[in-house]
Amino acid sequence: MKRFVLLFVLCLISTSCAWTYRLNSSVGERYMVKDIGSVIFYDEPSLKSPSFSLQKPEMFTVIGLVCPEGKFSCNMQVLKDPYAPFFKIRFDSGKEGYINSKDFYILEKSQPRPALPPPPAPKDSMICDPIPYKKGSFRCRME
Repeated sequence: MKRFVLLFVLCLISTSCAWTYRLNSSVGERYMVKDIGSVIFYDEPSLKSPSFSLQKPEMFTVIGLVCPEGKFSCNMQVLKDPYAPFFKIRFDSGKEGYINSKDFYILEKSQPRPALPPPPAPKDSMICDPIPYKKGSFRCRME
């Protein structure tokens, strides 16, 4: 019985680390706030802290993932509520703040995706077909 409990705890810890890694994949990325009225930023990583909105559209960089209300670790809290943590951000103006995960993911989905590269230019009688399982990749052959 002790082995199963230990196995369960190890699985739970590994799952929480995977959640944290998935959230941390946005660190270092830049985002643009176009609709300034739809996103709320906070002075501290807490929904109870003073909040502010932008006066004009501005870009920001994600600095890191922060647990709410100054907690050291929020792995278990992320398992219960994936929108619990905050992202620490720095605006181009130099001001730092925090954004709730829920607001961040709404903002992230509204960002335009980069256009796919055009297919390579054909040389002589080369035919290029797109590879269906790899976006932006082509298989070329001579004919």
